[in-house]
Amino acid sequence: MEEIFFGRIGMYEDFQRTRGILQIMARVIVNLLRHAEEIPETTMFISAGEIDLSYPELMRKLTDRIFGAKLDQVVQIDIATAEGTAHAQKADGKIRFGNFVRIATAVYLYSLYPDESKKGANSRQIFRALGDESLDPSTIDAYLERLYDEIATHIFRAEGTDRYYFKTEENPRALVRYAAKDVKDEEVKLHLQKQLVGKIIPSTDVVAVNIFEKEIKRDNTDPGKLNLFVIDYEEVFRIYAHLKRSKEYESEAEDVVAREAFSRIFSQMLSITAPNRNSVVLLFPVAGGIPSFINDVKELIACEKLKKERSKDKEFLKELKAIQERIYAKTAQKLINLYSYAGFFRKNDQVIGQLSPLTYDEKAKYTERIFEELERKWGKVLSSASEDYIYGVMGKEKDYIKLSELINTIANSTGYPFVPAKYLKGSIKELVKAGEIAVYRGEICDPEEVDLRKSEEIVKSLKLGIELGEIRDSDYVVKKEFAEELLGAAKRKRADEAANRILEVLGDRNYAEISSIESELPDLSRKDIVDAVKRSQRLELYGGDISLIRKVEEGAELSESEKEEILSGFNAEHGEFIFKKEYAEGIKNKIRTVEWEPPEISEDEERKGEEIKVSDLIERFEDFEGRRVKRIKVKGSGSNSLKEDALNLGGAVPFLNLKGKIAVDLKGRVFFKCSSELEKAGIIEEILRKIAELDSNPEYSVELEIDAEVNDDFRIFAEQLTSTKSEKTLVVE
Repeated sequence: MEEIFFGRIGMYEDFQRTRGILQIMARVIVNLLRHAEEIPETTMFISAGEIDLSYPELMRKLTDRIFGAKLDQVVQIDIATAEGTAHAQKADGKIRFGNFVRIATAVYLYSLYPDESKKGANSRQIFRALGDESLDPSTIDAYLERLYDEIATHIFRAEGTDRYYFKTEENPRALVRYAAKDVKDEEVKLHLQKQLVGKIIPSTDVVAVNIFEKEIKRDNTDPGKLNLFVIDYEEVFRIYAHLKRSKEYESEAEDVVAREAFSRIFSQMLSITAPNRNSVVLLFPVAGGIPSFINDVKELIACEKLKKERSKDKEFLKELKAIQERIYAKTAQKLINLYSYAGFFRKNDQVIGQLSPLTYDEKAKYTERIFEELERKWGKVLSSASEDYIYGVMGKEKDYIKLSELINTIANSTGYPFVPAKYLKGSIKELVKAGEIAVYRGEICDPEEVDLRKSEEIVKSLKLGIELGEIRDSDYVVKKEFAEELLGAAKRKRADEAANRILEVLGDRNYAEISSIESELPDLSRKDIVDAVKRSQRLELYGGDISLIRKVEEGAELSESEKEEILSGFNAEHGEFIFKKEYAEGIKNKIRTVEWEPPEISEDEERKGEEIKVSDLIERFEDFEGRRVKRIKVKGSGSNSLKEDALNLGGAVPFLNLKGKIAVDLKGRVFFKCSSELEKAGIIEEILRKIAELDSNPEYSVELEIDAEVNDDFRIFAEQLTSTKSEKTLVVE
């Protein structure tokens, strides 16, 4: 009281400090004695809050013209009248000593100060001035904000501070409230549809937001995006009000009635046959929060109107901007709280669930947070797709699918979580890079349909185990197994064609240096040429000294080491010369020696491992890759078949760089066994050729003991084995 009377009111020159203060305090005490029973029990002493401005004599004293013009109107409109008609009194529901009246009175008394820049008080000063143990500064802050935002007409907030004061002018906040009363419901809906909702819940590159659409159609849904449908609040409120008036629901809890309203709208809008139904999520508003939210939207619209009407009043516009920002933040939070229920299909069942509470942040996109909630809480959506997910959507019967078809299948099949196209494409890129799935650009075909032209396209367009750039909706997503089969067919076709071209280039020559072949076939890389030679049964690679070949051609004597060097040259993994197979065999036959005393393979030798057909290894290559082949078994009949098998088995030693043991059984009796290490190329082939010469129609079985890793080279060899009719199995550890 001392601060108010001596430090503030007493600073006016025309105010009689001692006499004037005594006169005011005398009237305060008389008034308190009259209304002692109305004084709050928590009041500890006579404070600014007990200066009852509804008492006419006190009001006249404290609205004297020495303090300013028309202050009596300010008090009567906002603080107190004898009849209890002032705004603060109505907010309290009583004439005197309510918290709104007491706090407003304290602010008014602190506003009686000659220096305009120091008029008014903040919550801490009001707390000190009231001396009420039921109030604290934070509580007083809440009262002051309500006085400013919702109740009083003449209270102002000093810019950049927490100081409130009264003036004779109407404050911009009050003008906004008055202007909001003239805003029509149609304006509210248009503002929400065109501006506010789209700003708080914007469409993104993975979510398409539809505002107040009445039905779900193909032209208002995007199969590549999560389609959020913000349901019309008027429709929800209409159905909710109708249900509350019905006998069935009149006594039900608000949540029960709301869910029934949501369910009816769900059934009307989103049927099991709706287009892109798996990509659709409905956002429902809580009916009870709609009226308050609509009032706030009206105030936002009123702010825009006042901007235009008072466009030249800079001070007014400055405060109006701050007011609009506060209203916007409050309205945005209410919008988030309002649209807090989501409806969607999971399999063929309707699901309606409440989203977790979220706080408005102008920097955060509420759309993204809805997506995160749908993924975390219900698994309705996914931000990435696994190989199993993609294969599941494709189904077991499909080896490949166009990406656009995959996107549409995901959008329409409610049996799977929804994955937006952007996230799906990103996942496919990662899976292609990891070698778990393939992508093909062009028109795909089955492996048996691959011709030379198609093989070139496949090798160029089939992407597996590499980093992808752009991925298009027209591209095919291909299962790994089928992709490898298709790529293998293409490579074989290219290799066959390359081998034919190499033979054409060789012409009458029996061999040539790879570099010369490269120069004559510039469109083929060295890798293409070597691969074609390895795959061909008509060509052979030589990595030895070519001068030794010329010595053989000239009929010169060769030492044993030179013979071994030639045979090892044909056995080499790499080489600089390409030979016609027939000519290479002739060279080898000229220098081979077949007399040796081989020890036998033990009959009791332990045999372990899984026995599988060669065709099964090719088909399930990825299951066996990295394992080791311990034995090759071949059973057949006929000398021609045996010769072909001899050629294939003989090729295994140089191609795979193997050492091994061989056992051959002819017509049920052991004809030949050899357990020595096969270090010289061609021994297997020579043994089998000799057998074929002894019997024109032999029934034979051959076992080749080896230790070879199942890798790409072994797969090439296995594919060559399938070219003959004999039965072939492998023992794999």
